[in-house]
Amino acid sequence: MSRGALLLGLILAGCSSGADTTPPSAPPAKASRPKAADAPGDPERREKFLAGSSAADAAALVASNNPAHIDAVATFFSNAQKPYPERLVALLALRTLRNQDAGEYARIFAKVRPKLWQEVSHSAGLSMSPENEKAFVEAIGWMADQKDAQARLMMELHLDRETVKRKRLPDAALCAVALGLASYPDDETARETLWAGLKDSKEVIPVRACCLKSLKAFHPKDLEAQIVKITPAAGDDWLIDLQRRLR
Repeated sequence: MSRGALLLGLILAGCSSGADTTPPSAPPAKASRPKAADAPGDPERREKFLAGSSAADAAALVASNNPAHIDAVATFFSNAQKPYPERLVALLALRTLRNQDAGEYARIFAKVRPKLWQEVSHSAGLSMSPENEKAFVEAIGWMADQKDAQARLMMELHLDRETVKRKRLPDAALCAVALGLASYPDDETARETLWAGLKDSKEVIPVRACCLKSLKAFHPKDLEAQIVKITPAAGDDWLIDLQRRLR
């Protein structure tokens, strides 16, 4: 096995410990799909969807690639009067656009960003329920896909070692933050924040592994050499073992 393959295997093994925190691969660059037009009954279908409290039809509406349907799902997600679990269903349906239609994914981002930002900023001072955590992970992934500068600053804040000590996010949310920073490979502070997380012997292994995975975007050719140079803390068996395998 090559050293590159070994490193990748170690990263994936670390990230898969506990909850699955790895988002889908970034969508390939491709032309937008043809947009669907309204069929008979479609306006009434949207009206019924928006009048109700269930997002059960959200996935089918998004899959239609009808911009009017997609807008309706975005409106449902953005409506704070709808039940929060159902709004999350709508958000998950909208996120499938990243692989379905890159153009629609970017277009609808502008419509849902204010509510995505609420999900991201919620974590700054309030406790997170499992549903909040799931929405946070989705929102971070979406903002990272779009390389949102404001979200990058929030991600760095959450992963910063001082913030982790004062108010730590749940492990899955912190892994999403680490993985999201891979979308900013030209940002020096993002790189430094990831290295600090990787080197922290008190950090849980899945988060450190996700930092390592993201650092591949910053060091595509010399990451292994950089890892071997780290002076591990006493008793940091995970890092010591990783370095031993890479030498």
